[in-house]
Amino acid sequence: MLVPASQRARALALVLAGLTVAFSFGIPLGTAIGGAFGWRACFVFGGVLALAAAVAVRIGLPPLPSTDRSGAGSARRVLTRPVLFVLGTNMLAFSGLFCIAAYLGPIVTASTGIAGAGIGAIQAFVGFGSIVGIWLGGREIATPRLPVALLLLLAAALAGYSVLLGLDAAASHAAPLAALVFTGAVALFALAPLIQTRLMTLAPEDRAVALGLNGAVALGGQGIGAAYGGAVIATAGLAWTGLAGSLLCMLGAALALRAFRRG
Repeated sequence: MLVPASQRARALALVLAGLTVAFSFGIPLGTAIGGAFGWRACFVFGGVLALAAAVAVRIGLPPLPSTDRSGAGSARRVLTRPVLFVLGTNMLAFSGLFCIAAYLGPIVTASTGIAGAGIGAIQAFVGFGSIVGIWLGGREIATPRLPVALLLLLAAALAGYSVLLGLDAAASHAAPLAALVFTGAVALFALAPLIQTRLMTLAPEDRAVALGLNGAVALGGQGIGAAYGGAVIATAGLAWTGLAGSLLCMLGAALALRAFRRG
């Protein structure tokens, strides 16, 4: 609401760029804090950051009049079939990626032999890729095929993890592994502004609820992907996590054909 309607995709991309900072610095920093002070320290650190963010929101954001319709029926109005297709696409994208992202530390060690601080260096490519992805997603390329292509790209990157994990660990695998991390982040973060813009188009009068549901779906997808990846590891082994995540993203690509259909 701070920008004209024609600039919404760019504005959403700019807001999502905050996530790129989080991934670029937060993941390696969390690895370092957890290694030095134990995993509980990561939650303390996250809590402090959340408190600082709450203060910043209260002080820094101006009040804006809401154009959303309010009331208990708002969520019911939002949950139309087209909106559910978009939300389902987002959930499958996050679930697919987090089959890998939740276990990236062990994957780095298993495929390259790198441990300790070196894991953080590979994880940093999530942030680098998200920067490029946010830029691409904010370009407002008006084609319904782009989300499908991004999901297929993400599926291919995830399948690449299984290829690397099927080989003996070698330091030379660090470069292709970093490329896979980077490519997956590009695809997911380029998709994010497209998802949000599509939701605002489908539910213009209830967009706050639609975007709130989208955030919840993204977080739920992360949890589902981590649980699914854990089950795959327990039953088939670490090398199968990439293919498992790739399958979810291919299902997401099929759903995106409906979710981003014109009209």
